[in-house]
Amino acid sequence: MNYLVGYQKQLGLAPDGIIGRKTAKAMMADLNVNDRVLFALVMGQAMHESGQWKNFRENLNYGQVGLLSAFRPYYENRPLLLQEHARKPEKIANYVYAGRCCYRRTPVSQRK
Repeated sequence: MNYLVGYQKQLGLAPDGIIGRKTAKAMMADLNVNDRVLFALVMGQAMHESGQWKNFRENLNYGQVGLLSAFRPYYENRPLLLQEHARKPEKIANYVYAGRCCYRRTPVSQRK
């Protein structure tokens, strides 16, 4: 079952997997969003990132070559960090996504 159908059930809506007028209105209320343009932008990005609501876990099990390919700015001149984070998804996520959006970047000494 895709996530949208489950979310529609939680909101008490017909679980059809389509973001129609009723679903959008209920989602905006549930997420406390009152700007339709912002909602549309966020939902479009979320749909793209999740493969149309099918994928909700990012596979971060990258080796050293994969890390350089996917996250070059974070690892290009940090060979020890690259080696330390290879095949350690939690360390990769904590390092790459810290400080973005609402996350605070933690000092290197405090990272796992």
